[in-house]
Amino acid sequence: AGQPDLAAQLLAYLRERHMLLVLDNFEHLLDGADLLAAILAQAPHVTLLVTSRERLNLQAEWLFDVDGLAYPPESQPASAPTPQLADLADYSAVQLFVQRAAQVQPLVPLTAATLATTVRICQHVAGMPLAIELAAAALRSVPITAIEQQIRSNLDGLATSLRDIPARHRSMRAVFDHSWNLLSESERALFSAVAVFRGGWSVSAAEQVTGATLPALTALADKSLVRREDTTTARAAIARGVPNATTEARFSLSEPIREYALERLGASPDAEAVRRRHAHYFTALAEAAAAEWDTPRINAAIALQRREHDNMRAALQWACATGNSLLGFQLAWALWGFWRSYGYGSEGRTWLEQLLGLGDQSTDPTALTARQRGLHAAAWLASDQHDFVTATRLFEESMTLRRALGESEGETALLINAARQARAIGKYQQATALLEDALSHHRSTNARTSLSSAGLRLSLQELGQVLRELALVLRERGDFARAIALLDEGLALCRASDDRVSVALTLLGRSDVARDQGNSAAVREHCEPSLAVFRESSMQWAIGFALNNLALAAYGDGDLTQAFALIDESVSLFRDLQANASRAEALITLGKIVLAQGDGVAAYAALTEALQLALTLGPRLMVVTALEGLASVAAEQRHAGLVVQLLAVAAAARVQMGALVRPADQGAVNAALAIAQSILGDNAFAATWAAAAELPLEQILGALPGASAFQAPSSNRDLSIKRNAS
Repeated sequence: AGQPDLAAQLLAYLRERHMLLVLDNFEHLLDGADLLAAILAQAPHVTLLVTSRERLNLQAEWLFDVDGLAYPPESQPASAPTPQLADLADYSAVQLFVQRAAQVQPLVPLTAATLATTVRICQHVAGMPLAIELAAAALRSVPITAIEQQIRSNLDGLATSLRDIPARHRSMRAVFDHSWNLLSESERALFSAVAVFRGGWSVSAAEQVTGATLPALTALADKSLVRREDTTTARAAIARGVPNATTEARFSLSEPIREYALERLGASPDAEAVRRRHAHYFTALAEAAAAEWDTPRINAAIALQRREHDNMRAALQWACATGNSLLGFQLAWALWGFWRSYGYGSEGRTWLEQLLGLGDQSTDPTALTARQRGLHAAAWLASDQHDFVTATRLFEESMTLRRALGESEGETALLINAARQARAIGKYQQATALLEDALSHHRSTNARTSLSSAGLRLSLQELGQVLRELALVLRERGDFARAIALLDEGLALCRASDDRVSVALTLLGRSDVARDQGNSAAVREHCEPSLAVFRESSMQWAIGFALNNLALAAYGDGDLTQAFALIDESVSLFRDLQANASRAEALITLGKIVLAQGDGVAAYAALTEALQLALTLGPRLMVVTALEGLASVAAEQRHAGLVVQLLAVAAAARVQMGALVRPADQGAVNAALAIAQSILGDNAFAATWAAAAELPLEQILGALPGASAFQAPSSNRDLSIKRNAS
């Protein structure tokens, strides 16, 4: 019988049947889609379940996108615990790899190391079942670490010679080659070009960079080569009135497919032009977003920079690789505020170091301006990380270029950095004088200078920073009245310019004053609205400081459960950001809270960690505060000699710095001293104090006892501190 007779027989057989008919991998049989349409029309009780890399284009078709198997997310916080086998049991990608690995290497144990490698393999192949099976099959002859390295370097590491696997499924390259061969020339060109994007792309980006249209992208999505990202969540957010959500169609490539497409792009004569358009497009996009930071649309701008950060990284990479320092500096200048505010300071410094190292000797004013801005941005990022020496050098180079360009020299920034450095080492009088100079210099310079609207915004932001920095130093010196006056002046400026983020930062400064004074109600009054802005804007470092203050407010009110929850989040956040100087402050708060909860061992651990960080990174005041916290732990355990030695060293340092004990902490210091004096008696107390007061601050850490000394109250125990021979 001929083919039509077979079709007729099949239809006759199915006409009265109630059945589910499963057809797998139908993409290579698309010419038979008409038969499926006939079955649906003539056999009403038959349901077809069809898997295909390309849609059938039938009217009755219901589409369900099938992604890879579930795998552990790649962006795990640094503070997250190491995953255990039980934690990964719900990830089907890991389950499949472990199952297939056991088939080929049943005697190899699944250790923590092999588990971590398994997770990375599943992440790299985006949970693709075939890729996972091919990787596991290779274990027969290749160690798992080598498999991971192979699949990261090229697609050819994912292959098998098993006879019962169809040829088109024996390697990932064969799978992708098969799909490639089914594409038209225009589809091949587009598929190759979109590999230039990282982390997905919008339709408008594809139009500008590759010349794509929405129908063309949809056609590739229908062939399962690109993924259309779900906008359901965004639509729901818009319906709830959440700002910054967008429903613009967005597409992405899984990493294995992107690697294949990149190979094809590399063989295309248009590759460099595509990369150049990509870099220029995302530089312009970043600049447009940066311009929105001083407007009510700031949160939408931040959301865009966050969403397109991988594409902007790719553009920076292209600029560095091609020596296009002008474009690179323009993009870095547009991103440096984002880097600074959202925990990418180290990455930003790395990019700027590469760009500054390109050694562009151009004397063109545009190029010089771009380089000057790069130096300025790099200097601030270095200063924020307490690398004051590098920051000073970069600020000075920036000022030299400013003079060459006929601009104001930017001395205010240099003075702020110098004041930060002075504060970090405890030279508060010098820090105050430098910031007073910065304030005076800023006001006199701007009184003489005519500024554009953009320049005025930057000037106001710089003035606000000077006011906040000076208020911080004065607060730590105990001059609360003037600190409040400066912060209130800054608050008025920020509100007048409708700068919500600067308003929130200034309110955080006001909450710092209230915290030091022990005024829990005022802490919440100033801190809660600022925390809301920080969370809305995802300013992680600022969230951490706000949580620290609110934890101390709860501690002051006796709500230790709430206090611990807040400070635990703060410590974890600073750890994830690798903001160790900030983490030291949060650890001191944690030590206070867990000590109040009765856990002297945990308090001692938190405070000694804070002390180590503060001794390494500063500021010096944090070292002193950690010592005072440790004295409270020692007092709880009745280690009287240790209490006196810690507080004597701390008090001597405070006198040298000119920094007073916070009123909120004075009660705890007095209580520790009273306990020590009652145990030692006046004469022994005075002798111990006099001897310890002359000890170098840096010597204290090595002389502290182990945590076991604080497990239970015991008899008096002194520190054994030896003076330096010098």
